[in-house]
Formats: sequence, C-alpha cells, structure tokens
Amino acid sequence: MCGIVGYHDRESSHNLSEIALALAHRGPDGTGVWTGDETGLAVTRLSLLDLEHGAQPMATEDGRAAVALNGEIYNHAKLRAELESEGISFQGRSDTEVLLRGFIRWGPRVVERLEGMFAVAMSQGRRLHLARDTFGMKPLFWWLSRDRQALAFGSEIKALLRFPAVPRRLDPTALVEEMVFGHTLGVRTLLRDIQQLAPGTLMTIEPRHSRLEISTERFALPRLGATPPTARQAGEQIGELLRESVALHINADHPVVTYLSGGADSTLLASLRRDHRGSKSFVVADGKHVADLAYAAEVANALGLEHEPILTPREPQLAWLANAVLAMEAPRTPTLALVSAPRVRSFTKAALCGEGADELLSGYPMHERPGPYLDRFEQRLARLQSTSRLPASAFETTEAQLAALRPDRHRDQPSAVYDFLLHQVMPNKHLAIWDRGAMAASLEIRMPYLTRGIRDLALSLPKDRTSGSPKELLAAAMQRALGAPLAERIATRTKTAAPDALEVTRRRLSNLATSAMPSAWHSRHPLRRICTAPHMLFMLDLFLIAFIDRDGSFPHDFAAEALYTRHESDLRAAHESACDALLEGR
Repeated sequence: MCGIVGYHDRESSHNLSEIALALAHRGPDGTGVWTGDETGLAVTRLSLLDLEHGAQPMATEDGRAAVALNGEIYNHAKLRAELESEGISFQGRSDTEVLLRGFIRWGPRVVERLEGMFAVAMSQGRRLHLARDTFGMKPLFWWLSRDRQALAFGSEIKALLRFPAVPRRLDPTALVEEMVFGHTLGVRTLLRDIQQLAPGTLMTIEPRHSRLEISTERFALPRLGATPPTARQAGEQIGELLRESVALHINADHPVVTYLSGGADSTLLASLRRDHRGSKSFVVADGKHVADLAYAAEVANALGLEHEPILTPREPQLAWLANAVLAMEAPRTPTLALVSAPRVRSFTKAALCGEGADELLSGYPMHERPGPYLDRFEQRLARLQSTSRLPASAFETTEAQLAALRPDRHRDQPSAVYDFLLHQVMPNKHLAIWDRGAMAASLEIRMPYLTRGIRDLALSLPKDRTSGSPKELLAAAMQRALGAPLAERIATRTKTAAPDALEVTRRRLSNLATSAMPSAWHSRHPLRRICTAPHMLFMLDLFLIAFIDRDGSFPHDFAAEALYTRHESDLRAAHESACDALLEGR
C-alpha cells in the first residue's frame, strides 16, 4: 500500500520528491523517485510484504522501464510461478516485482491478470500506462493540460494540486451531485479539471503529432456463469470463494486484523480466517448504546479473538471536521475508518473489513425499498433547482441518474438500483471512506468480498429478491465456526449501517459547526442558496479554503474555530473563486 504520483510532460520535469510530500501519510516507510523519457514516478511506501526488496518505484536493470504500485496483488505468487516457468528470475518476493516482470513480459495488459486492489503506473520509453482495479478500491486521479502537453496523476487530489499548472476550479455539476447523493457520479471530482480514472480501466498516454494522445480500454469485465439452482447453493458457493479470498488477504509480513461489527459480513470474514483464534479484532462505536458492541463481543468470544472496542470521545472537536475534509477531499463528516484508524494503526498496518458484501449481494435497505431514498434525493434536487441559481446544465447528470432509478415499463428498477449502489455509491463513497479515512493514519484496508469470482457469481443472481437474498443464507457458512444459534442470531439481527455507529458523534459535530458560524456570516454567505444548513456550509467552507484557495492543505496556523475570524480573508478569496466557477455559463 502506497501513495503514487507522477507525470508525462514534454516541456519540463518536476520535483517529485517535494510533490510526494502531499502523500506522506499514505506511505511513511520511505519515498522513491524514478524519471524517464518525459515521464516521472514517485512513491511513498507503506511496506507490508518483502520489506527489504520491495522499494518503489521499481525499475528494470537497464533503467528504461519502471512501475509504481499502490495496493496489493493477491495472486502474485501464482503469477510469479508462471513467469519463472518462462525463465524469468526475481530478486525478491514482492508483488511489485511481479508487476514489473509481468509488464516487461506481457505488456500493459498484465493488469488483466492481476487479482487484487490496485492503482498502477507503468512507464517504458515515452509511453505511460495507468490502471485501476475493477472495483475502484484504490484511487487514481489525473489532469491533462489544455494544450495536451502535460499530464499529471496521483493517489489523491492534493498531490495533483502540488503541480503549479493544475487549476483549482469548482465544478458546479459535481457540487450538485455531492449535495444530492453525498458523492459525485462517474469519474467526476469536485474540481472541474481533475478526473478519476474509472475502475477497471487501462489508460495509455503517449506523445504523437506534438501533443499527448490518450486511449483507454476496459479490462477484467464480468464473466457470468450459470446461475446456481437455489439461493442456498449460491450462498454456499460464495462462502467457499470467500474462504479462498480471506486466505490470500491475510498474507503479509505484519499482522492483519479484522474490523468486526458483529454483522453477518464481518462475522463471516472473521470466522473464515484459518488463524482466527488469537487474532485481533476491533469494533467502533460512539457509545455503549450501539448494538454492534454486544454482537461483536459475542462473536469474538466464540471465535477466540483478541477483541478491542474503540469508543470515540463523548465531546468531539471541530478539528475532526477539518481532518475529515482533508482526508476525503470533499465536504464530508468523519467516518468510522477515519476515527478508528489511529488506534488500529498503533497495533498493525493492515485490516480486513466487510465492504462490498452489501453491494454485491443486495444487502442494503435501498435494494428492497428504494422509494424513500429516491424521494429524499429528489427533494434535495428540487430545493437546489429552486434556490441555487446554478446554470441548468449543472443539474443534468443528477436528473439523468434519478430518472434511471425510477421504474417505468422500459426499465427494471431492481437492476437499476443494484447498478447504482455497485457502480456509483461503492467506488465514489464507500470505498473512498475506507481508503482515504484509513490511509490518513497509514492503515491499509483489505476487502475480501471484492474479488472477480464473487462478483461474477453475484451478478448472475436475480436482483428482484423474490427468491430471497444469498446474504440471508450465508449463515450456513458461519455455522461451522460459530454454531447454529449464534450464526442464526447474527444473520437475522436488525440491519445497521457503518455510519450508525457514529450517529451521536455526527449530531454533536453538526451542532458544533452550526455554533461556529456567526449568524451574520450565515445571513450573507454567498453559497447559502446552495447549502442552507449552517453545518453543511461550514464543511463546504473548509473544503473551499483547503482545495480552492490552497493546494489541498490548511494554513499553518489554521484552527477550525477561527474559520470566520483569523482566516476570513482566505475564505473570502475562496468564495470569490467558487462563485465565479459556479455561475459560469448562466
């Protein structure tokens, strides 16, 4: 797990050692830089495998090709054996070297063979290749200059903002999406000139006819097999696939712990660990009232885990909101990953979590009853359209997404909701929460449910839930480790979401943010028509001062409590830039 950043620039080189400092939290174990013909790569490394020989970027012996890897390749041992059978030798046992040797042997389509979570950069000659895993577990952002002479990429937006030429312009379309859904859609970010690389995409950048040409292709597309005859058989198959996945995900030179909420997803993960007895688990809550605490403790006792509850302080600080905005690179509240990662990181460098199970196996309440969620989205959109004065074009993508989610005689609503949660909410919100939240404390999160095999099986199942959900039958896989009574209680407990564990904390932070904004500021705030709630305006202001006025950072003397006093001039400059960008096109 690392942070990667780099460029393809025909005109100038860049100080990647300095730029990589923006990603120091992602890789505290060392920084490396490689430069080639018009390209450069830098990596901040969090070492989990082959500590001696896994330094990055990793280059060939002649220095003409190099790779940078953020993430983990779980089938690297299998790929290594295949390469060795062809006479290729290795100096160490890292997955990065497997990527490098595979790139030289098979070309950039090596990414088709990778099973894991990754964002990679591969450079050879004047060509640069970027790729992101099929689910989007690892982030990758990029920017292309208007004259197509330069491209920059990085694991986080704040790294791109260290390149002087990268603009900091708010995107009105993305802001509408963020205000309505709580995340952007597709490859869009809140900054107009910066995009995400889409999950499962290989991008090639090469100079041609005096400018950079960019091509993209998809890889690791689903391969659907026959649908299992019954939901029970589907659950059993998924259980076996998950057992194999967990075995690969706990492979590291450091302990790998488990986030255990006491729900079905994390309980099954913990029970399928061959080393579960004596391994460490954590549960997170903001008070003893949270049901996860009792369920997780019961599961941990049954499995013989060394279990620890993490209770957040009763009195959160405004600084938590500032930290959340910096980590998430968006006006979002603190998450379970962000508040718990420092404690987990004090014990280890990597943890398993159950993310992906609900998206793949139709486990969210929205899968069963989408109506209330769509009503809430549409109410937010209607309010923005009536008050914000944004150009009509800013609402088009949000309108199109909501139309796609509403049923009509030409549309299968269960499939539309399933696709939205899997392809929009999961990569743009849930996976970002785990990656950015945990990596702010240099903690790697591994997600064993997110494999191609489990995905392909899940996609073959019906989405209308008329024959039940395979999640309801995963208790069969738990029974072997937990016993039927406990497995049944876990499988049938009331469904809760990860944010529920911090509901009280979020409410207290909202009250603090509301109190921090002077009433005079709220009444004349230039963005109050977009964000009417004072606490949301406060978080938006934090984002604007960090990512519009500055390069993804706060002033050295920053204090959230002084946002409207000591930092007033910086904030007004950010407001002016934001308003210019938002009203452009009216």
